[in-house]
Amino acid sequence: MFLWILIIAWIAVIGSLSIWIGLRAWHTFQTAKTVQMEIERFQRTAKIDEVPRKLEELRVKMDRLNEALERLNTSTAGLRVLWWALEPLRRYIQMVRGLTTK
Repeated sequence: MFLWILIIAWIAVIGSLSIWIGLRAWHTFQTAKTVQMEIERFQRTAKIDEVPRKLEELRVKMDRLNEALERLNTSTAGLRVLWWALEPLRRYIQMVRGLTTK
């Protein structure tokens, strides 16, 4: 009698696991099918022929950005030189301001 209960329990466990695995597989298959349809739809609507033109436009914009960045670095270097050239004057003004506020 105990053996029959053990066999029935084993069948129940294996059966329920098989059902659960089957449901998970079905869900995974449906998800994969949906994703595949989305990919195909995207590929149909994507404009793959425009990619080289867009890359060229991006390269031109990057070149302009790099030129602007070089000009900004040059301007910043000039400002830094001016700032340090005026450092003695700023110290003098702070010293005078300190003497007059006491």
